[in-house]
Amino acid sequence: MISDQDIIDWISELGMKIEKVSGNNFFQINVTPPIGGPSVTIIRPKSNDKYYIFTIIINLDKEPNRNIIRSIAMDLMRMNVEFFFTPEDKPINLHIAKLLFGEGLNRNDLLNTLTLVKNAAYLSITWLQES
Repeated sequence: MISDQDIIDWISELGMKIEKVSGNNFFQINVTPPIGGPSVTIIRPKSNDKYYIFTIIINLDKEPNRNIIRSIAMDLMRMNVEFFFTPEDKPINLHIAKLLFGEGLNRNDLLNTLTLVKNAAYLSITWLQES
């Protein structure tokens, strides 16, 4: 199994900005691409957990209409990412995530998952701008 430090080292090799979130009793870093853009948060909830959560939360400026929510949901399902809106009745946040086991994780898996979550956020933001 890879270590938290391996994740940090691999991301550093790519020239991405890493912000360690302190004050938590679990592993959490925010990763921003070298050219900017949304930050992907990587979390390992407990020290003995064998998986990582790659996530982004998008704050909605206004409540999107149901057609936009449906379009976003369909695209995110096609991308094979987890997502949910909070609160359910009047969404103000969109949570996007992908879980990845650390066992056998390599640099390419890490990069592909970072890219997937970031692109899911870009796609959602594009839909929201059209509403």
